Amino acid sequence: MKAKLTSRKFWIAIITIISGVVSLLGANDSTAADIVSALLILVPSIVYIFTEGRIDVAAMQKIDMDALGAAIVQLMKDISAATPTPSLPAATMPTVVPVTPAVTYATDTSTKGVDSSDGTGE
Repeated sequence: MKAKLTSRKFWIAIITIISGVVSLLGANDSTAADIVSALLILVPSIVYIFTEGRIDVAAMQKIDMDALGAAIVQLMKDISAATPTPSLPAATMPTVVPVTPAVTYATDTSTKGVDSSDGTGE
């Protein structure tokens, strides 16, 4: 029975029966067409999604996860062994020299031209 429920042909047959029943019950043509259109879009899509999900689950159960993990670890080891570590000879290593700033800031502490009474300098 599960095979029937995931068969798109089965669901098309069911939709055809539903459209005939809706027409017999006196629904106008546009209402019947709307119902059939919605069912023709939704039902096959939903059945497809569930069927693909079951296929994916079955495929995942066939995978040996321990062997896959071991293969990935071995691949990472092979990659790290094949990749050379960059190194420079000691003669070409840059020398770090500390630098002290040579800039001195002068502060003007003179009050020449400033009238202390109003602060305008006049």
